[in-house]
Amino acid sequence: MGAPDTARWDAFVRELGRRLDRAFQDLDALLGSDAEVLDFRPTTGAWTAREVAEHVALCDRFLLILVSKIAAKSANRAATRRAPLPSPPQLELLEPLGASGFHWPHPDHMTPTGALPVPAVREQLAADLAACRTVLAELPNGEGSLHRIRMSAVPGDDRLDLYQFLAIIAVHAERHVRQMRRNAASFAEHSS
Repeated sequence: MGAPDTARWDAFVRELGRRLDRAFQDLDALLGSDAEVLDFRPTTGAWTAREVAEHVALCDRFLLILVSKIAAKSANRAATRRAPLPSPPQLELLEPLGASGFHWPHPDHMTPTGALPVPAVREQLAADLAACRTVLAELPNGEGSLHRIRMSAVPGDDRLDLYQFLAIIAVHAERHVRQMRRNAASFAEHSS
């Protein structure tokens, strides 16, 4: 393995950070909608926008536990002077996770209750973004590629590194931003 391409890693980490920022800013902006929009249920059994955002926060909690473990093991390996991958990972294999047609039955502990107030959801999502940004700042030169684990939702048998898990957080948030926008559009149609 060659030496890490620091310029490519720098650009990759900056872009991943921007993608996370955009996704979480979009979630926060949508959570600023009127309560009647946030609580609108487009169809029987569908989630409201409030529930969608709560689900994102619940998923983030568990994804960030994995991110924290990967970060710690990666940092330990970097401390022993193990060289990170020479270039950033490909994220294309993760994009299908954000498609509305992708189905992964989430665990029960990621099902929203609807009981969490919007300010608490917004606060949690802001903390989730801050945690993502902290990890990126601590491992900016590819060190997060030094430990990889599997994730059942990702097709294939590939192990994912820290940056790929952070990309999953972004892709998941983007997917649900689109869902919340569809809910708002459906509310507007029903209200007119």
